[in-house]
Amino acid sequence: MDPFDKAIEYVLGNEGDNYVNTKHERSKYGINEKWHPDVDVKSLTRDEAVEIYRERYWQKYKLDLLPKRVAIKAFDTVVNVGPVQGVLFAQRAINAQRRGHPHSITEDGIMGPETAGAASQINEDEALDFMAQEQAGFYKRLTDRQPEKKQYLKGWLNRAKRLPGA
Repeated sequence: MDPFDKAIEYVLGNEGDNYVNTKHERSKYGINEKWHPDVDVKSLTRDEAVEIYRERYWQKYKLDLLPKRVAIKAFDTVVNVGPVQGVLFAQRAINAQRRGHPHSITEDGIMGPETAGAASQINEDEALDFMAQEQAGFYKRLTDRQPEKKQYLKGWLNRAKRLPGA
């Protein structure tokens, strides 16, 4: 299975297909009207959502440069909390495994050749565990700063713990 195909199933499994209309968001398949004002979210089809994810997330942020399972977790994080955080969590996981290596990669939230090269040398299971911890910490800090979002914390922490299979 193509890595994007596996990644989109993972993300859609987390996002669901219901139209959400709350004071915090209007979204369907995780495509939020606020971030996609050019999309008629309420009428969005699954195929349209898949293409948005392919072009505006997977390809745009070059997630295919990461090892498959790390790419899937980064993609899910990019979708849920934004592109900088998703790539940044992967970069931090890479650096955590490179302790003692003379050159750490830059943790800038931008996918480039330096990140891709270093990523090819990591242990995916360790990277995924590290990324899950980073994601959970992000959600906890977010709800500390924005208590009105605490209602989402349990679901977000479950999302952070969920790791892509082989």
